[in-house]
Amino acid sequence: MANLKELDLKSDHNVKFDDLLTLNVEQLIINKAKTISLRDLNRFFKLWMKGSFPRLKFLFVKEKTRTIPDWNVLLQGLKAKEEEKEVEASEEEEEEEEEEPYVDTERKFKIKNCRGVWAELTLDYYLNYKCLVSLYIFNS
Repeated sequence: MANLKELDLKSDHNVKFDDLLTLNVEQLIINKAKTISLRDLNRFFKLWMKGSFPRLKFLFVKEKTRTIPDWNVLLQGLKAKEEEKEVEASEEEEEEEEEEPYVDTERKFKIKNCRGVWAELTLDYYLNYKCLVSLYIFNS
């Protein structure tokens, strides 16, 4: 495939994991990722860590799901370091949160490839709605 700046796939009826391996893009956005599993994404991230996909700067995958994803499947073997959440909430914000229950499910991790390039891996799940996985690669 040609070198692309950005590729936005709105429907993945035909997109499979093997197709991801052939893409040479800087930004890849996949909505409705029905055929790409967390295990497939794990394999993709491991390949990135070994030096594949040198042009990739951003990856975003959204999948509708009714079950809570097992993030351990995605993180297995990545040597990811979880970032601590910043907790700065004023008393007014805390009162608002008590009125409207909000479950913060976002988790952020740092991973590093063989070239010494760091990336931030963000995992999020919205109750009975969707699973989001994004990878932002920092310049070396």
